[in-house]
Amino acid sequence: MTGEMRLEYAATTAEARHFAAAMIRRGYRVLVDRKVRRGLRPLPCRDLWQ
Repeated sequence: MTGEMRLEYAATTAEARHFAAAMIRRGYRVLVDRKVRRGLRPLPCRDLWQ
């Protein structure tokens, strides 16, 4: 077990950038793959990351 958790969300470029920066500051690893697919849930609390 690697201890990794994978969460996939749809977000705008700005939302993804701000979210990733906030999580990285807290020690998390974040991958933004730009592969928005049908059925992805929107990033939680989107308004915080705009």
